[in-house]
Amino acid sequence: MATTNSYSVLSKIFRQFAQERGHFESQARVLKLLFDEYSISQNAHILDAACGTGDVATTIYSGGYSGVHAIDGSSHMLSQFPVESPKYPVRQVDWLSLPSVFQEWGLFDFVYFLGHSLPHLSTNNLPLVFRSVFEGLRGGGVLAFDVRSWGAKQDGTITQPGREEGVARYLGEVYADEIEYRLFEEVSYSNSLYSLSPTSSGGHAMRETLAYHMYHWKDAMALLEDAGFAREDQKIYDFRKCEWPYLVITAKKV
Repeated sequence: MATTNSYSVLSKIFRQFAQERGHFESQARVLKLLFDEYSISQNAHILDAACGTGDVATTIYSGGYSGVHAIDGSSHMLSQFPVESPKYPVRQVDWLSLPSVFQEWGLFDFVYFLGHSLPHLSTNNLPLVFRSVFEGLRGGGVLAFDVRSWGAKQDGTITQPGREEGVARYLGEVYADEIEYRLFEEVSYSNSLYSLSPTSSGGHAMRETLAYHMYHWKDAMALLEDAGFAREDQKIYDFRKCEWPYLVITAKKV
């Protein structure tokens, strides 16, 4: 069985994979720094727009942020939530349907897409999402998302030293339900795509490809400006001190 971007395979092993790498703790630290930076209060209206298995949203809620809401596009990831009935609102929503979220839940003070999730969308669809979030934020509200720190050649194409075109890099293995899953990553500069592929072994034919579009952070910032976020109200952060491997971009609605 092979799937693309459904998370039907990765959802089975995501929590273990993320915990072994300190992913949830790092993301929670990044969010706390951003909340402090933008004076996000504990009763603020907060949307985790790529909540996945819900571990980070639950941590934030348990830390006193009572206005947490969460969405994800994958029913498989949501099925792995740490609690059967979370105390905060959760929905399965496609990002292109974000206006329905704001219509139901109202305007937000802080909306975030972390964990290298937003690059699932191409730059053709990002403007619609950015505009939807702009409309769904209160005045002074903040959007935050992260991207990989790809390099750019003089002609604008994406590159990264040490990563060869079409060469699979082995990341490690994770065990779930007595099945071993091996994870590989690969880049395709010709198609501007990065992929992560969990593949089961031991006779279990389960493979999934997660595709991520590769674009430079400057291109993302230009699209934010087109959506209504002024360039002077955008920032970029390097949170390697929190062991967060991605660049975090923020945009404030003024």
